[in-house]
Amino acid sequence: MPASQPMVQIFLSYAHADTERLDAFLTHLDPVRRSEGFTIWDDRRLRAGEMWDEGIRKAVRESDIFICLVTNRFLASTYIRGSELPAILQAENRGALVLPVILEHSHWDQIFAERQCVPSTKRGELRPIVNWRPRNDGYHAASVQIARSITDYVETEPAPIPSPGPSLIATPDGFEITDDTPSAAALQDRSGRDHSRSGWKRKRPVRKLGTCGARDEWARGS
Repeated sequence: MPASQPMVQIFLSYAHADTERLDAFLTHLDPVRRSEGFTIWDDRRLRAGEMWDEGIRKAVRESDIFICLVTNRFLASTYIRGSELPAILQAENRGALVLPVILEHSHWDQIFAERQCVPSTKRGELRPIVNWRPRNDGYHAASVQIARSITDYVETEPAPIPSPGPSLIATPDGFEITDDTPSAAALQDRSGRDHSRSGWKRKRPVRKLGTCGARDEWARGS
């Protein structure tokens, strides 16, 4: 990733019963992470005593890319289907990239039928990782295909610019805090793009390569 690009955070969504598979996937994704310079967040980064739901929602808000490890347990999770996945899909509406990784045969198409999932064979056919021989080939194929999508996404879409906060204005009595934000013209002059609306305006559509969400019932059910 070019030095001028801000750090990209990837949110990894999975079911806790699939932790072993998560670790196998991360092993194959780590070289990509090192070369591209992005960070990976999963719920094991929550600190002791931290409110898990708010911690997850905060990570979703701060993430640019979402990788979902889709299994039957993932799809059966009440928390994932009811809270985490809707938040991820909402992030997609603001320009985030959502990538589903199909680990096993499941009803993944109920949610992600319109998205290109990984890993796929050289013929372009989706093949769940459980069907690859050796299985490591499936994890490797998924990591390679995801790396291409991430590179394309980062090079195509700049990270959103945060909305400006309160500023100080001079008054006869000193300084006063104001919530006034710069005009649309001023915002456009700074970056060459229109940031006057909430979010940011894409000049080109992002190629969608998948979608998934995952958070199983941990201290919350399963």
